[in-house]
Amino acid sequence: MGQLENAWSSSQEDVSLPRVKILSLGGTIACIDRGDGRGAKPTMGAEDLVRSAPALATLARIETASPFILSSAEMSLASRVEVAKAIGQAMADGVDAVVVTQGTDTLEDTAFALDLLGAAQGIPVVVTGAMRNASLPGADGPVNLVDSVRVAVDPQARGQGVLVVMAGVIHGARFVRKVHTRSIGGFASRPRGALGWIGEEGVTLCGSAEPPLVLRSVPPETPLPRVVALPGDDPDLLDRVAAGPLDGLVLEGVGGGHVPVLVADRVESLIERIPVIVTTRVEDGGTLSRTYGYPGSELDLIARGAIMGGWLTTAKARTLLTLALRAGARDTDLARAFSAYCVG
Repeated sequence: MGQLENAWSSSQEDVSLPRVKILSLGGTIACIDRGDGRGAKPTMGAEDLVRSAPALATLARIETASPFILSSAEMSLASRVEVAKAIGQAMADGVDAVVVTQGTDTLEDTAFALDLLGAAQGIPVVVTGAMRNASLPGADGPVNLVDSVRVAVDPQARGQGVLVVMAGVIHGARFVRKVHTRSIGGFASRPRGALGWIGEEGVTLCGSAEPPLVLRSVPPETPLPRVVALPGDDPDLLDRVAAGPLDGLVLEGVGGGHVPVLVADRVESLIERIPVIVTTRVEDGGTLSRTYGYPGSELDLIARGAIMGGWLTTAKARTLLTLALRAGARDTDLARAFSAYCVG
């Protein structure tokens, strides 16, 4: 992980202010369009972001680092493990809170992974980004960054797990989803609503994220298992993927978590060697567990040994399965882990 580490000195004068570290990973919030016809690219580091939001100096003593300058699509689970490690180092250095900025396309996946890795067990951790790059009128990066620091230094943020702040709204990591590709208000919490908001009265948290499920700690260098996510409607594709090295599988079904019978038959044979999680492509409602009993339905898949993903998105289910396997979870432990996130 390449480090571009600096302290932003202009906010160091008031020692009564809390110390907040901003970790910038790239994304739209760090993008500039230079008008050369090549589009916006992430080129700004954490110091640049801080300079765009002078109000930060009244909230905290800001320290900055830019572990990555990447687009959302380039953020891997291995990168998120590195970010969790950086947060742990910041906490060991005495920082009071951490704010992570990154691209919004996979922002929810980073927040969820950090939550599972226990990044917010010791200090508040807030993840934010922007829907409009810095070259556009009404760019939302600076206000989202200021709002995130306001939340991070608020006592209410402690014990909430990793939080996401976008467009003045506070979300819990396990619930937040990007639901619009263009709107500034492009994030929502499913199946429950947002935890709170930031307004003229300050930070309001009207709910609790509930204690997050934190997986067993393992050394950061522990390898990540190979877990693949596939659409659940193609038995031939499933055969080709299953023929290679594989530690786990997430199948995105239809409806309440349903697949064709040919896929269900292959799932049964696969489960003899790897865990299989079934999610749904439907945005709301999650998978079912006790309604339909035809071949390929949720009852049939459960009987064959599959674990239902509940209301987790396919991406979040893959993150949970990968990190749980990395932490040594198997069989009953895996079922319990998904149950903790998927019920309610």
